[in-house]
Amino acid sequence: MARFFLRFLLIALCCLPPTLRAGTIALVQSEDNPAYREFSLTLGKALRGTNWRVIQIVNAGEQRPDPSADLIVTAGSEALRETLQYRPAQALLATLLPRAAYEEALQRAAHRPRTVSAIHLDQPFPRQAAFLRLLLPGRNNIGLLVTQQTRSQTGNLRQALSQRNLRLDYENVEQNEMLLPALEALLPRVDALLALPDSQLFRRENIKPLLITAYRHQKPLVAFSAAFVKSGALAALYATPEQIGRQTAAQILLNGTRLASPSGPEEFTISINYSVADALGLRIQDETALYRALADDGEGK
Repeated sequence: MARFFLRFLLIALCCLPPTLRAGTIALVQSEDNPAYREFSLTLGKALRGTNWRVIQIVNAGEQRPDPSADLIVTAGSEALRETLQYRPAQALLATLLPRAAYEEALQRAAHRPRTVSAIHLDQPFPRQAAFLRLLLPGRNNIGLLVTQQTRSQTGNLRQALSQRNLRLDYENVEQNEMLLPALEALLPRVDALLALPDSQLFRRENIKPLLITAYRHQKPLVAFSAAFVKSGALAALYATPEQIGRQTAAQILLNGTRLASPSGPEEFTISINYSVADALGLRIQDETALYRALADDGEGK
């Protein structure tokens, strides 16, 4: 539903007077990789035929955004951090990064742009709660590991989960070496583990031991990326770079440089690792059925 709405919105916005949709966009990427290329191609395609022109900067640390650009769009956490060091005067829209990374970058920046916003990767908590209920009926106790990055989000997450008769239990991880002890303490108390985007926790070296520990306790892990599912998480609810690219274009066409408040993804994708489900003795609906059920739910639209 959200995908069709965004496509309809993009078509409708292209019919607006050119003065409402004209300018130059400096697109700053953290690096050149498939995800950022997919985002860039989608953004460019969605803006084709409008009076918005995109200037691409692949390495944020080596090239300053064009000072004549009307809007800066950053793709990735590093791109935002590097761009803020240049003290940009233009409106800045950050994309393809966790909400916590966006907020942390602004807090640490010596200069904050007058107009700044984000389309972050974090799924709205009500949608996440609805997904957990559909995915794992009967598993009501949801576990969470938090750091300084994500601790402030527990109140809103707890409230969203409670609306679906789910309960939140969490452990703080102050230092990286505390990850496995905290996980060992948490897993016996919960029915499933939820992972939120958190760069302090989910480093490359942490993923395998975390998944092994969760599997040893026979507790499914619900994550935030397709890569996490391929590594051994049961499932993930996430937005693809293509989906974020469409949403970014729609926001630019609608608002120009008058950016909306920071928000999460309008669209979503579901991935399931059925080998993990079999190993855990879980019967999981197929991805299409789950997607339709979540899309039909009030929080999935």
